[in-house]
Amino acid sequence: MFQGGGAEISLGLLWLSAWLPEVGSRDFHPLAFLLDVAAFGAVVVTTRHRRWGLAMMLAALLCSLLLDPATYGVIGVLSFIAVIAVLRDRELRMAAAHTVMTVIVGASVSFRLGLGPVDALFPWLLGAGIAWAIGLSFNGQAQLAALKEREKHHRARLELAWDLHDFVARDLTIISMRIEAAKRRGGATVEELEQIAQHSRSAAQFLRDTAGQLGSGSSRVLSIHTALAEGAKELATMGRGLVVEGSAPKPEYLGDAVGGRILREAIHNASKHGAGDVRVTFDENASRFCMEVANIVVNTTSVQRGPSLGLGAMRQRAAMLGGEVSTKRRGAEWITRISLPKQQLAPGEGEHQ
Repeated sequence: MFQGGGAEISLGLLWLSAWLPEVGSRDFHPLAFLLDVAAFGAVVVTTRHRRWGLAMMLAALLCSLLLDPATYGVIGVLSFIAVIAVLRDRELRMAAAHTVMTVIVGASVSFRLGLGPVDALFPWLLGAGIAWAIGLSFNGQAQLAALKEREKHHRARLELAWDLHDFVARDLTIISMRIEAAKRRGGATVEELEQIAQHSRSAAQFLRDTAGQLGSGSSRVLSIHTALAEGAKELATMGRGLVVEGSAPKPEYLGDAVGGRILREAIHNASKHGAGDVRVTFDENASRFCMEVANIVVNTTSVQRGPSLGLGAMRQRAAMLGGEVSTKRRGAEWITRISLPKQQLAPGEGEHQ
């Protein structure tokens, strides 16, 4: 309601309505009323075209000097409302120039009524201060709204990058690993070729789904139980196993929707950079649950690489819930530890994680 000049127009109408009790009475002054209507029109124009609106308002102000001071209407207040409209876009010089003209015209009218210099000037300076305070507050709100919009688009782009990494890049990596393994063995079975083709179809399907969902703000939900099943399947194709210790958290926790994505990426990293079975350990207390993914380190280069998109995405997803992801070397193992708070999942909330 109060965006794009709506507040200024509403304020102008409110002040213009002050004429209603006088219409048709002996105190009604048609010329003053027409100038106030013209000033209100200038306010409306100012909300869309700053320079033209202020030019119209300045012309109305100068014409108001021809009025009998006793018949002066609300044109001065309407002029300050135009200043508010200009300050909404932070046009400080334009607003300052128009404020000075309004104060000069208004103070001269008050002086002609017989007021002293201080009494004639003070109300107009006070009005100017109020107009500037309101206008700058509107500008601050607009900048905050623009910042939130930019953050929204940035988050959408980041989510898309995470999704591409979590699903498409992972499928392509698995395809590459399976082909390299087949080359070392001197060939692949029909079943292995079908599994490779399935990963290719999975990546293509995800890209089609993503193209269809752009702008919806939603992304694929992956529960912890699904992440364990997919991770075990990936490791099995490499002749490795997934060992689970402890109990996975309940699906109604918000951390299940987010933790599944993080856990799946951690298991994939373990299959890609480690050797032997991968061990997933679950632990919890009254307020948090933890997941620890451990794999045997193949070589030092796999754990000394710089920050990756996958690890960065894992940490940011956890941080959004007040959780954390940490990694460390422990003996011959590389440990990824995920800690998330136990927050109840609101209806439909998991669909947008």
